[in-house]
Amino acid sequence: MKTSAPMSPDEIDKAMASEARKFASHARVWESAWGETCGFFTDTTALSSMQFTHYISGHISNNCAGSSPETLQVFSIKLTEIAAGLAWPLAVYGVVAVRDIADHNRNLLFCCDRSHAQELNQDDSFLRLIGPSRAIVLTDIVDIEIQLKVKGPTKSQDKALISHVCNYGGEGLGVSTNPLH
Repeated sequence: MKTSAPMSPDEIDKAMASEARKFASHARVWESAWGETCGFFTDTTALSSMQFTHYISGHISNNCAGSSPETLQVFSIKLTEIAAGLAWPLAVYGVVAVRDIADHNRNLLFCCDRSHAQELNQDDSFLRLIGPSRAIVLTDIVDIEIQLKVKGPTKSQDKALISHVCNYGGEGLGVSTNPLH
């Protein structure tokens, strides 16, 4: 959640509730569009990074075509600011995933359950990435989904940190950095 002026706790709660509703709407739209062919919203990609390694080098069969589409490589994800009411260090858990045209399922970048929440502090606020499990195909727009929570003393006291979906279409070729808001 990106803000320009300090927000009251009520304003923060309303903004987080709005983010949660938008994310839930995104999940319903995805299920409607892709659920029948791709499974459940939470399903992860089944495509392997080693999909075509069974071919012998230099011997491509006549019935397959090779390609090398543009891909997106994510090197790091950093939490750059926190809202009022939260203080460092934060025990963060949840999911950051990318969906591309290859199979429309989640390609996990970060996935951490509550019992193994990652502690972030102001000096080291980078998420420890676990993926992607295969290349992220960037021949079309990709969806980046972020659902992170801050662990509280009890599960009922956990707080939503961010529930957001954004689209990325690749701004030109080459290396770039892109802060997502």
